Amino acid sequence: REGAAGRVRWKLKVGRCAASSPAYDDRVVYVTVLSVNATCTNRGGNGRVIAVHASTGKRMWRKTLPARTESSPIVSGPMLYFGSESGVVYGLFKRTGTVKWTYKAGGAVKASPTLSGGTLYFGDYAGKMHAVWAKTGRGRWIAGTSGGKFGFSSGQFYSTPAVNFGRVYAGNTDSKVYSFGAKTGDLAWSRSTGGYVYSSPATSNYPKVGPTVYIGSYDSKL
Repeated sequence: REGAAGRVRWKLKVGRCAASSPAYDDRVVYVTVLSVNATCTNRGGNGRVIAVHASTGKRMWRKTLPARTESSPIVSGPMLYFGSESGVVYGLFKRTGTVKWTYKAGGAVKASPTLSGGTLYFGDYAGKMHAVWAKTGRGRWIAGTSGGKFGFSSGQFYSTPAVNFGRVYAGNTDSKVYSFGAKTGDLAWSRSTGGYVYSSPATSNYPKVGPTVYIGSYDSKL
């Protein structure tokens, strides 16, 4: 839409259902699609990722995926990154949609990955947090909610992580917020809330407050 008037500038049909935020870079909009050929509530079917010219709505390229995706894509340099319900995380060349690498997690990757210092951080529906080198797609570490590498896990990660202060912060459906060491995956702390934590955290080092994490919970509290 045009910002000043709110008029529709162009429309493009990209699939049956979308549940993610688009990414924008260098006059191109990138969108992931939850469903191409099935209903939104059907867990089967294919997903899609598509690149569209921001000014005209002209499709630059599209790629059909073996599984649905509601992971909001992120763009960095020549690359596009997102996850899928099959647990596959993709690193694509943004200009062509060609796959450079894939990484297989143990559960669905619903949220957008977070990129920090050349590493992608994301959680999965097996309750594991992953750190993957963005350049190669090779795993850096995997941590369970018990903190140990490949350790015991509870709940599912739907929250997109925040990375700051040398830590990775994310909410979980087990009603807890977790803090992992960004370099090692070691569990620094966990904090219980009164409900599911789908919210993505925000972080700040506010004067006279110090390093702080802000996150909402299904217990209706921030």
